[in-house]
Amino acid sequence: MFVDKIYEDDWSGVKSLDAEYTCADFNQVESAIRRLNGKNKTMVVISSSVNNKALSIAGGNDGKYIAYLAVDVDDKLYNLTSGEEKAEKYCDIVAGGQSGSYPVNQCLDILTIIKACRYFTIYGEMDPDLIWELQE
Repeated sequence: MFVDKIYEDDWSGVKSLDAEYTCADFNQVESAIRRLNGKNKTMVVISSSVNNKALSIAGGNDGKYIAYLAVDVDDKLYNLTSGEEKAEKYCDIVAGGQSGSYPVNQCLDILTIIKACRYFTIYGEMDPDLIWELQE
């Protein structure tokens, strides 16, 4: 297993009571993701102490989530997308306690997010069956 750390936010007003803990298995990752609600729980980050990769998942409001992979502390960022062409449509996702508008092709369902997280947790890489776009 690649991932050994999980970070979760937990907002109370304007303050986040962040939690960081050791990851022993994928069930912990999935449970953290399922706690995302776009209210007090808005972000989960899974990472490894071995290299500089982290997968961040945010949202949960309206059953929509975003995910991006950071390589070498934000040297490269890859957004997980549906593969659909970017449109002028946006959805609102709460990430890090703040609402933001994201292209609708980045607003994904929980099953896609869990699939991406499972692969990253095991292998430390982007799931090749999913579509990742390099942020420019």
